[in-house]
Amino acid sequence: MFSTLVELLERVAELPMLVAIRRGLAVVLPLIIAGAAALLVLNLPAPWLHEALTSVAGHHWRTLCELIHRGSFSIAALAVLISTSASYAKIFDSDQLRVNPMVTSVVCLSCYFVMAVPMDTPIPQGFFSLGSGGFPIAMAIAVIGTPLFLFLLRHMQFANFFHTGVSDPDFHDALSAVPAATTMILLSGLVRVFVGYMGQNNPHLLVQNIFSAPFIGNGPDLLIGVAYILMSQILWFFGIHGPNLLFMVERNILTPASMENISNLAAGLAPQHIFTKPFVDAFVHIGGSGATLALILAILLRGKEVGTRRLALVAFVPALFNVNEIMLLGLPLVLNPAYAIPFFLAPIIQALVAWAATALGLVPMTVANIHWTAPPVLGGYAATGSPAGAVLQLVCLGVGVLTYLPFVNLANAIHLRRFKKSLDALNRAASGITSGFGRQKCIDLPGPPGHLARTLALDLKNALKTGDQIHLEYQPQVDVDRDRIIGAEALLRWRHPLHGPIPASLAVALAEDANLMDRLTRMILLKACNQQMVLVRKGFTDVKLSVNISATQFNNKELIYLVEDVLEQSGLPPHLLQLEITETMALSPDMQSVEILGRLRDMGLLIAIDDFGMGHTSLRYFTQFAVETVKIDRSLTQDSANGVNDHIIGSIVHLCEALGVQIVVEGVETQGQLDRFRAHRCNLYQGYLFSRPLSPENYVKYCEREGLQIEAAVEDLENKPVPPPLMHLQ
Repeated sequence: MFSTLVELLERVAELPMLVAIRRGLAVVLPLIIAGAAALLVLNLPAPWLHEALTSVAGHHWRTLCELIHRGSFSIAALAVLISTSASYAKIFDSDQLRVNPMVTSVVCLSCYFVMAVPMDTPIPQGFFSLGSGGFPIAMAIAVIGTPLFLFLLRHMQFANFFHTGVSDPDFHDALSAVPAATTMILLSGLVRVFVGYMGQNNPHLLVQNIFSAPFIGNGPDLLIGVAYILMSQILWFFGIHGPNLLFMVERNILTPASMENISNLAAGLAPQHIFTKPFVDAFVHIGGSGATLALILAILLRGKEVGTRRLALVAFVPALFNVNEIMLLGLPLVLNPAYAIPFFLAPIIQALVAWAATALGLVPMTVANIHWTAPPVLGGYAATGSPAGAVLQLVCLGVGVLTYLPFVNLANAIHLRRFKKSLDALNRAASGITSGFGRQKCIDLPGPPGHLARTLALDLKNALKTGDQIHLEYQPQVDVDRDRIIGAEALLRWRHPLHGPIPASLAVALAEDANLMDRLTRMILLKACNQQMVLVRKGFTDVKLSVNISATQFNNKELIYLVEDVLEQSGLPPHLLQLEITETMALSPDMQSVEILGRLRDMGLLIAIDDFGMGHTSLRYFTQFAVETVKIDRSLTQDSANGVNDHIIGSIVHLCEALGVQIVVEGVETQGQLDRFRAHRCNLYQGYLFSRPLSPENYVKYCEREGLQIEAAVEDLENKPVPPPLMHLQ
């Protein structure tokens, strides 16, 4: 049931418009954080802080904060409209229709001014801010107007009239959009004229009256209070400032109830109303609408995704003072299906708990208006004039945390599922063969996989600086005729501090994409050669070490100097180091690759072809590369219909025997597989039947047992923890 819910929510979250809104809000997040900081400094109920700032900077600090607020929060409606419409245009774009996101944003912006700006009065201050009347219209145009414009752009019959063969694609896209853009702006004007004909020149005021109408004429009882909170949350969920749109409810019901309580107290009478504006501010909007402070605490307690936890830390201090836009638009809570239920439910439960505590006389009724930035504990005490109010506020905060916790776990599961899907996509891309010069396998991928690739590439760069995440394991290669170890293959392991083991093929692909291959190769070779010297000092002077080298390295003569430097630093004799290249690379050599391999052979290194048997091998590559070893691909260890694999193996064995090239069989896991290859006169093996990949320490112990029978060594290692089978370096 849980996995089904996770899958359903993930599908809903991946709807194109929801993705566009999330991306649009993410683009605006820097403005939100800067504006929240300025708003917080301007409105903190701390006169001593304002006096200190004034003494240092005069009144310029206030001017600075107001300018920052004006340039961030005050234009957020425009910013969200532009970024969301552009994001949706990018998602909508296809090979059949070029959609210019900039043109889409400009058209939607024009429609917004046609629809939203007052006709008979100046534009009110802050009209384009998050809490203004212009923001709901901006969201509506982004959600409805953008798809409509793109629909018109696709289907307008007159678009081809403006088709031009000019070389500038942006100019062509702008001309092609003229019919659809004109139609969109005309439709916006007609809607605005119709609204005016209905007697309302202020669209926001009209919407405000519509949403407030069901409440007007009622008293501040429990049902009205809960309905007000629910409606406010529903509006916020769609990105509309609920309390602002329901301002008439606050002005006509909640605030008069609060003033009556204050008047009764001043006259020596008992307060009469539980649901008041201070009641909602103190016990429901803790951290802002949606009890976002409770969500922040729940994420810090249970959140697994690092970016979300960091966002919660950034939002924590503003939320203490009821500035909640960072979580609403940064997480976001807006149109987030994973948090929809607790976003509606937590404030209602808090309201019911606070109402019950007040009705039972455990907490006094609210008797004072509090500043909207009043933090928890202080706000509860100030609203009720009693320590019980502070305690109740903490209880309501705890109730909110408990309400959000299960959904934080749900969000973790959704994130993990998305991460696995992106990682699988990267693994497939990393295992593929790129086409075209300079094309990158992973970091240029679109969407979440590309974003993950770029993040991992940056993490890999940092890991190469520290070196503590990059490890090698060693899988022994044995000669069953002589019952002894002849060498080992070094296998790359990258243990990411957050994501755990990253497949080696992906690590290599990321290194190639991010121009880190030289640094990764140097680290691998140096670690491997230093480890091999441990064996040399113990007397194992005839055990060689195999290291995979990426094909891209053979396009750079620096590989020769890199290998020379590593051998000099480690002191390892060159004849104990074998470089493995994939058959894919060996089958498409250029003159430079052949020259580099020849130089390496002249230095005394050994050359092996890895994964042999999957391509269309040619004899001349053996002579050009002068290889000592071929490694039969693990796919040939399996039985095949009509014995095809056995015929291939037989051909490879005859070829290698004729050329004096030794064969190592990879991936041998069962006695039956061993018997098949023994029948083909193969005696060198690598696979789980003999040993799983070993840590450096266990590899040394394995070699020290070489005087024993291999079977006894394998039996002795069977009880050791088994590392998961990871992919080879290449």
